[in-house]
Amino acid sequence: MPMSSYCQSWQKLIENPFNYGGAQAYGIRVIDDTVYVSSVFVVADTTTNNRAVISKHSLEDGALLEAVQFWDTDYQNSMFSSLYSGFNQLYDTEDTLFYMSIPPYNDDELPAIDTRLLVINKNLQVNAEYPIIGFEGDMVQNMNGSRLDAEGNVLLFGARSKSGSYFVADSANTWLVKMTPEGEELWSKRYDDTQIISYLSPLSDGDILFNCGWSAPSVQNEKRVIKTNSLGEEQWRMTFGGTYTSALSAIVESSEEKIILANGWNYFFVDEPGTGWWYRTWLQFQKIEDLGDSYNIEADVKYAPTTNVQEVFGIEEMPDSNLLAWGIVQNTSGDTYDTINQIWTKPVERGFLMMLNADLDSLWFRTYYHPDDDWLQMHSEYLISDVAPLEDGGFVTCGWGDIHDLGNLQQVWLMRLDEYGCLEPGCQNIDVTEIVLGFENSMSVFPNPVEDICTIEWNVDKVSTIEKNFSQSELIITDTQGRELQRLPVNNFGNRHHMQIDMNSFASGMYQVHWVSDGAWLDTVQVVKE
Repeated sequence: MPMSSYCQSWQKLIENPFNYGGAQAYGIRVIDDTVYVSSVFVVADTTTNNRAVISKHSLEDGALLEAVQFWDTDYQNSMFSSLYSGFNQLYDTEDTLFYMSIPPYNDDELPAIDTRLLVINKNLQVNAEYPIIGFEGDMVQNMNGSRLDAEGNVLLFGARSKSGSYFVADSANTWLVKMTPEGEELWSKRYDDTQIISYLSPLSDGDILFNCGWSAPSVQNEKRVIKTNSLGEEQWRMTFGGTYTSALSAIVESSEEKIILANGWNYFFVDEPGTGWWYRTWLQFQKIEDLGDSYNIEADVKYAPTTNVQEVFGIEEMPDSNLLAWGIVQNTSGDTYDTINQIWTKPVERGFLMMLNADLDSLWFRTYYHPDDDWLQMHSEYLISDVAPLEDGGFVTCGWGDIHDLGNLQQVWLMRLDEYGCLEPGCQNIDVTEIVLGFENSMSVFPNPVEDICTIEWNVDKVSTIEKNFSQSELIITDTQGRELQRLPVNNFGNRHHMQIDMNSFASGMYQVHWVSDGAWLDTVQVVKE
């Protein structure tokens, strides 16, 4: 496979700029040369709520340009719309970047308020504020997110509960409200036997498709996909669940006007005493034809790229009609005893990207994470929550990195990748599915261009981390067409942090030298042979 087109790739972990707690990014949008990110910033002081933040970043290198927090000081309420990816939708319209909600508040010392909708513009200022009336009564109302339909109307979705909990059976249901951009409420609907819409996709003909959960004494952890017409009237529903649990799911309408569902499935059980709990999991993709008042499943495929927890947080059709899905997987399903190092290792949760063609065939799958010096003994989490496609075929992702055992240290995590999901061009040519971050630019080569022998030199600090956590390293040399030409083992760095490569037998041209350890990509340098 040839080398990908040039892409100014990068990855960033961005600390909370407001000096409190951690941060979790959920939504991303690229407008011109600016990356907009919507986040929930976690407040370390547990007496106050979390805060919604919208930040601007440079597309060139991910640098933070500006961050604005939205906070209702009168009611001590956070203004954020969601807890899962796909909810914090960012838009590119004349007056609107983001729709944000202020959750309801009810306290004996303050007047009760209902959910309110704020319209944020590209200058990160509040353009307008509208009440969300929805339904009368004493039920708690919470907005989870928004979408724009084909006519530019705003679809707001959330949950209401008589008990105050959205997870109590027989007391909760989802709601859907349609408003004009000017705040006029067109209609509101409520759906029985549902709890918390986790994904909503407006269809091109004005109909609506959404995914929600349901749990009751007789039914545990079901997932439901519900199709409505443009008035919110239910037309059909699909139900998933039973022995296996459907995790967070995503929906997209393809250019062929087919509905694509992406599900993560898991079933957990307890192994022998003292060995922890384990998951059996897979990813499922379905292509569905909408028949109006019913549906037909045209394709149904399952993949198990890893043997551990899978959750799909989103799916998007790319400009070439391929489908990009993203979410999180886990390297182990629980605490595992490492007999070699005689330590208990913690799960490392990794963000994943998976590209499929229009027929749902897998094109590539990669996981991404950022290890620390002692990462084997920590439960670290790296999650991809949203993706923004770019005109060059690549994309920018957002999410967060979190090391649980060191406290509340979430950081906003951004990546710009090429069309193959590579941080450096060419990773698709060396058959790797694991991208370990933080080691890019740790190799240098001299002389370059080279006539006969060149030297690869490593950053000393990077080498020590690799020696501690990986058992075997090697260099793989490929040409610009992606053909593998040579593999060179790097068995033991010892006190050497450099290695010579004899290129006398190579023809003149450009080559790539990839650093791989235990099958995981770490870094790539380009070498020119004269």
